Amino acid sequence: MLNMKGDHRGAREYLFRALEESKAIGYKDLRRHIYTVLSDTYRKEKNYEKAYEYFVTSVGLKDSLYNEQKSKQLQDLQTSYETEKKVNEIKFLRQENELKEIGLRQNRLFILGLIVVLLGMVIVGYLWHNRTRLTQKAELEATRAALRESQLQAVIASQEEERKRFAADLHDGLGQIISALRLNLSRDNPEKNTVDYALGLLNDMNVEIRNIAFNLMPQALMKDGLEQALNEFASRMNRAGKFEIVVKAFDVKEDMPVAHKIALYRVCQEWVNNVVKYSKGKHISLQLVQHVDELVLTIEDDGHGFDTNLLMLGQGNGWRNINSRIGLIKGEIEIDSEPGRQGTTVTITVPTFAIAT
Repeated sequence: MLNMKGDHRGAREYLFRALEESKAIGYKDLRRHIYTVLSDTYRKEKNYEKAYEYFVTSVGLKDSLYNEQKSKQLQDLQTSYETEKKVNEIKFLRQENELKEIGLRQNRLFILGLIVVLLGMVIVGYLWHNRTRLTQKAELEATRAALRESQLQAVIASQEEERKRFAADLHDGLGQIISALRLNLSRDNPEKNTVDYALGLLNDMNVEIRNIAFNLMPQALMKDGLEQALNEFASRMNRAGKFEIVVKAFDVKEDMPVAHKIALYRVCQEWVNNVVKYSKGKHISLQLVQHVDELVLTIEDDGHGFDTNLLMLGQGNGWRNINSRIGLIKGEIEIDSEPGRQGTTVTITVPTFAIAT
């Protein structure tokens, strides 16, 4: 009722209390149901991380209950089998006593055949059960992988669409207003100092808006391609004069899909910013090489090395974004760096089929 009213926090309080009670009495099926409702509650609040966590817990508990049920069924079957076997043995003994001289050989052959049949049934049953278990496990893993990929695609797609929209609004909206103000002030005849000051402010605002629009979604990336966008990004970064970024490209295809251009550009942008911020590198090289079966992006710098294990085990948003974007385009990343060593090399490989139109 609280969930129907939209009071998800109040609903969770009752759900967690019910969860403790179900644990106390050992009622696993109730716990599974509570985890399912908790997952749905977090989903309605758009807390997909918690929703996924409780969904996985619910599925795991469901599998546990299923295995327990199957185990009980197997035990019952084994008991029935043992009972039936004993009954048959008694029957066979009676027949053997009654027809000892006549049916001794026949009884032995019958018992041997029965054992073979039962053994075959046990083997077939085991193989069937094992195959069913493996099939369920594969289906569960496929569902989890599809869920993770759909979540990544939804998050990244929404981010990029929002960046495009915001960049277009800045460029087409505020940019036009500033241009109009500059034109009007240039035509009027107020005091010269006032005009110069106002024009200076407007020029500064225009430059700032263009910088914001470039960071959100560079027009060169959409119009001219990845190589041109990286060159423009390097040119803007080099203006500070504190470091040098060089871009080289060899045979890069111009018909690369937009999603892959954006992913590789954002990875370069994120990694270069980290190099400048943390490793204090002065020289950075971005190299794109198109091979027959793959596209290779190499990023090299002369900054301080670091422990790659700490990076991969960390909880930083930057590394998660890089990893998610590369995974979305079916790529692989390798990092060559060590603490105390000067220089780091990052190699990103994207299969050719992943960027084919």
